[in-house]
Amino acid sequence: NNIKQVKPFVDSIELLYFEGMKKVDLPTKREIEYINRSDLDYVVHLPIDTKNFKKIENFIKSFNQVNNVKYFIIHIDYNKKAIKFLKYLKDKYKKNILAENYDNKIDNLNKFVRNNIDICLDIGHILHLHPMFIKKFLNKNKNAIKYLHLHGSTGGKDHKSIKMLREDLLLFILNCSIANNITLCVEVFSFNDFIESIYTINRLVKC
Repeated sequence: NNIKQVKPFVDSIELLYFEGMKKVDLPTKREIEYINRSDLDYVVHLPIDTKNFKKIENFIKSFNQVNNVKYFIIHIDYNKKAIKFLKYLKDKYKKNILAENYDNKIDNLNKFVRNNIDICLDIGHILHLHPMFIKKFLNKNKNAIKYLHLHGSTGGKDHKSIKMLREDLLLFILNCSIANNITLCVEVFSFNDFIESIYTINRLVKC
């Protein structure tokens, strides 16, 4: 139902899975068939409640026959086991696996980049940093950043309308994404925030 509601406005949709500990959150056969028939691209956000590599792999395996999944996004701590696991997944399933900054730190992302792991940058989680630092990070890692989560933050709550972002920073992010073919995801959790965010993007880049 969510896909049907937003598909007129986008050409790519993120499928967000929170619960890897419960079998109920695995995609159903009907969902997989619907996604596979769709003319959109999809990105699968892997579960965030488990560090169990096997459970994470089960989600990727569920989409193994789906051709229009562009990326898998994973929340994972940087260490040797994580690097080995990510390279194993990429080699076995021939899918693009991206490491994301799931908290307000981006030190891990630099380490993943140095190990030739592509990344998903969540802008909303680092809005406490100086805008110039964010711009420098984008410029430095533009070749490794394949996917970008964009959302505003207010009252300590993330995933709000991007209208709340500083306009100069937002415009820089949009232009950088267009110039470097970075897929931009408006990662908000209400339809009103989504529509307001889409309107804001259209106003700034005239698309």
